[in-house]
Amino acid sequence: MLTPQIVLTPSHRDDLATICRIGAEKLTRVADRIEAARFTILREKVDKIIEEVAGPIDGVALSRMLYGIGASLRRRDFSAANILDQLGRSAASASDSKDSRFENWPACQKILERLLALPSIKIGAKAIDISYDFERVYVVGRVLTSIRPVFDDERRDILGSTVVQTLRLEYLVSDGRQENISVAMDLDDLRALKEECESAIEKAVQAKKRFEEKLDLEVMMPGEETK
Repeated sequence: MLTPQIVLTPSHRDDLATICRIGAEKLTRVADRIEAARFTILREKVDKIIEEVAGPIDGVALSRMLYGIGASLRRRDFSAANILDQLGRSAASASDSKDSRFENWPACQKILERLLALPSIKIGAKAIDISYDFERVYVVGRVLTSIRPVFDDERRDILGSTVVQTLRLEYLVSDGRQENISVAMDLDDLRALKEECESAIEKAVQAKKRFEEKLDLEVMMPGEETK
């Protein structure tokens, strides 16, 4: 099996330090609570358990690492132990000799392996990953309204104007770069797009309701948890 090559950013090292600060005892309590709870694919339910034990600030760092590594495991032929070993080495090599933030890492690593193997985290990370497994992922969109003057043939007088609508979309591509595209639209296009968006929201709501009520299955809709 190949050894994962990991380059830690300062924010990654801070997350690792936070997990070491949480400590093996609290991490074990987190694992016990998640294991005892009903299986779920919904990250917000797992996050609630994590925050109740680790606190709202430290819990965010722990959740971010668990779901980030969980998604990586699905895409690469690495084990959780491989990735965590490399994380520990990278953190140690990038730290000052006086930095004691990672002293608890060996004890915490074993509990993290257990956490990553729990179905609610393993399958929950997969659910999030496949939700965004597209060549392009939407970031933000806006409609820009501009005025274009109409000049006479001599380009001296303005005889009138047009009002032009442009849909500008920003998105992420598979290698992480952010790109954009602009599309000209008229008022009929905007009205049709509004109707399509409203229709899509209603279909999503009804599909979620049907899975939950008829099949007794949890449904994750990306973006819903942020409201």
